[in-house]
Amino acid sequence: MPSSSPLLTLIGRMKVGQLATLTGVGVEELVAIVLGSTLARPPRPTPNPSPPPADTVGAALPSPAEPPLAALFGRVTYHELHRVLDRWLLDRTLEDHRGNVTHAAARLGITRLTLRRHRARARSVRLDQWQAVAPTTTNASAIPEPPSVLAVLADGSDYRRIRDAVDRWLLGATLAREHGNITQAARSLGMSRKDLRVRWKRLRN
Repeated sequence: MPSSSPLLTLIGRMKVGQLATLTGVGVEELVAIVLGSTLARPPRPTPNPSPPPADTVGAALPSPAEPPLAALFGRVTYHELHRVLDRWLLDRTLEDHRGNVTHAAARLGITRLTLRRHRARARSVRLDQWQAVAPTTTNASAIPEPPSVLAVLADGSDYRRIRDAVDRWLLGATLAREHGNITQAARSLGMSRKDLRVRWKRLRN
């Protein structure tokens, strides 16, 4: 095969560069095609994958068997413990429904907006750092055994009833540890005395 350099110069003088521009290839590539070369064309860009259905969310990591309620007791505030609960409960329900927000929200008896908001709020850098170093178990004799959230969920309880089951354990155990002292219990839980009284009264009725 003859060298392409002289031909490239000759063809360039014949204004074949305009033809190359018109066809969307370079002059060298056009010469290679004329000479019968198998020069590869640039790869075409890969089209973007189709977006997921509008009413689904990304797959969550596999949920642990139970949220670590016993290990959290006395170490985090009331709201922080419920964020851990929400993360486990919402991710577990979404996992069971293959990421379908509508079905997961209907299962828990809440709106799709509520599910999305609570799931976003459950993402806490502080709790992530805490759980990375915190023990996964605690002295079982020190506090009453927490409810099995998995069992409560399996019984068909909705979001409100699951939270109430955890609150009944958390508030009751904290008040028992503080010998009924509302001020000390509220301080331990990071909530106001009024909020503690209102929640505990509703749970007992």
